[in-house]
Amino acid sequence: MASYKLLVTRSAAKELEAVSAKDRGRIVTSIGRLEDDPHPSGVEKLSGDEK
Repeated sequence: MASYKLLVTRSAAKELEAVSAKDRGRIVTSIGRLEDDPHPSGVEKLSGDEK
């Protein structure tokens, strides 16, 4: 299976800095898994507009 390359924008990285170290670690781990499996089972597509 092909591996994907995940790029994090500066603004996203800056927002991650504001998250607690414990939560940041979990978020980074979860995001990193998307490089190997960008469509994990049990995930639902979000809809709507961000406000």
